[in-house]
Amino acid sequence: MYLKIKTCHIETKLLEITINQRNKLETTEITEEEIVKAIDEFKPNKSPGIDNITSTYALETKEILAKPLRLLFSKSIQLS
Repeated sequence: MYLKIKTCHIETKLLEITINQRNKLETTEITEEEIVKAIDEFKPNKSPGIDNITSTYALETKEILAKPLRLLFSKSIQLS
């Protein structure tokens, strides 16, 4: 009986944590400025990743990429 109550309590706590994290994520807003700042941290002349985009290309086009990336990230968070 004690084990069953304890397990139920743990599951309830995990559910509360999950809900709290989801609520925080849903209220998170990523700005274009934050995206540009993140791209600014890229090291130039690095090999491309699986997307075949080099860090140099991202650095040179960060102002153009910021809006579509913001929309993509926002939609991803919204649909989480």
